[in-house]
Amino acid sequence: MRKTNTLFTLLFALLFFSVEAQCVFEEKNGLVIIEAEDMELPTDWHVKTTKAGFTGASYITWEGGDKFGKPGVGTITTKIKITKTGTYRFQWRNAVGEGTNTTEFNDSWLKFSDASDFYGQKGNDVTKRVYPKGSGKLPEPAGSGSNGWFKIYTGGTTNWNWNSNTSDNDAHQIYVQFDTPGTYTMLISGRSEKHAIDRISLSNGGAGAINDNTTATTCGSTTAFETKQQLDGISIYPNPANDVLHVSVEATTWELLETTGKVLKTGTGNTIQLNDLSAGMYFVKVNDKVLPFYKK
Repeated sequence: MRKTNTLFTLLFALLFFSVEAQCVFEEKNGLVIIEAEDMELPTDWHVKTTKAGFTGASYITWEGGDKFGKPGVGTITTKIKITKTGTYRFQWRNAVGEGTNTTEFNDSWLKFSDASDFYGQKGNDVTKRVYPKGSGKLPEPAGSGSNGWFKIYTGGTTNWNWNSNTSDNDAHQIYVQFDTPGTYTMLISGRSEKHAIDRISLSNGGAGAINDNTTATTCGSTTAFETKQQLDGISIYPNPANDVLHVSVEATTWELLETTGKVLKTGTGNTIQLNDLSAGMYFVKVNDKVLPFYKK
């Protein structure tokens, strides 16, 4: 009887949760902090823990080969909800992923296609701005780029740092302007093999923008099923997940189940390791709530 009830619960969850989750990072008080490993990663972006000094559980690296003239390959698509309008400084905590040369393995592509404006600015001088190549705006940065993509690079060190600039040999910092509240799309694609990204900051006066100890923004959802789970006090993220799944409830007991209802593992806490699972659909049962997720 218990197995029948479990199967019924899972079947109900599959039907109720048939809408795909849309992971959204919501700005609060002018600040968004994203742990890179919490984004939904396509093939050739890998979660790593080998380079010491990262924040959160891990970091990501591009391992799809150099794409110097090909922005848009291996694109990470991330939704960000903005309520406080205005201009945000973009920075990512990144590092040279291999070797000792500070100008190699040090950059990736970035694009905000639906923002009100997206530009690089040199210091505080508003007359010294550049716009992505292919955006229809001038002037353009030195170096490569096309179709609205900026090359964002670090330099001067191989260690973790917040340097995030565009325009070769003429560093311009990165800004994104949001004139109206809403959900916007951040696009990141691979450029230099092994470039490592740890966390991402968007700040419009938000305190602790590049403080490594600032709490990361929780990835929520705008779909009906996830909103209900959040109202019940429980959510899981990211979905789909790579090697780690987070549960929003602290110090909870959870069960990880197959679609057949078979319990694969149990545990406590708010982090579930998935690296021993094959790709596919699974369920997490927390406090009698059953939430589906997809392991990539």
